[in-house]
Amino acid sequence: SVTFVPASGPPGNPITVNSGTDGRVSVSVRVSAGTAPGTITITAETTVGNVTYNLTVTGRTPSFTAAAVVNAASSVAGMVPGGLATVFGSGLSEVTGIESPGGATTHRGVQVRIDGQAMPLFAVANVGGQEQINFQVRTDVPGPSTVRVELSNNGATFSVSNVPVLRAQPGIFEYTPAGSAVKHAAAVKPDGSVIGPNNRAARGSAVQLYLTGGGPSLPLLPTGQA
Repeated sequence: SVTFVPASGPPGNPITVNSGTDGRVSVSVRVSAGTAPGTITITAETTVGNVTYNLTVTGRTPSFTAAAVVNAASSVAGMVPGGLATVFGSGLSEVTGIESPGGATTHRGVQVRIDGQAMPLFAVANVGGQEQINFQVRTDVPGPSTVRVELSNNGATFSVSNVPVLRAQPGIFEYTPAGSAVKHAAAVKPDGSVIGPNNRAARGSAVQLYLTGGGPSLPLLPTGQA
């Protein structure tokens, strides 16, 4: 008989052992939902000795469509060189809640790549089953064109081709003020205060808008600096 026990951590799940007519034995191990990606060490104890091997646990397999890669502000499909984009889908990460990688190209085992190049990440989220990743688009991608977007979640990878890149696609970020159900443009006054229902901008005054998708910068800046 063969018994599998974890070298560390809590007891494992029941396993299935199959023996073929050629004397070979195959073993199926079920990994618990929520098991952290990484390497699990498993020891097989037999009457003739022990065998230890490593089981690699990957993240959930990502899934998304080209139409789910959108402008991060307007949520309109498509990307702009140097702009901020969002990908919506399932299995994108093992994150719960919202985390801000701050422009790192890898976060908790997650990467977004455009034609093979890892992109700066600014938000990785899973809130109530709604999954998304916010990232910057390569500044050196010409528009209009199409690219391949690839997403890796702790060793599980999925990619989509023909994601459109536009030369420009402006989108203004929005927010919902406290006590209101209406979205407002993310805009501030020269004193830094946020414009809203109780802090209106005066006619003829200067305001600062937060937007993305305005197109390539001049001079052209490297990805991660634009």
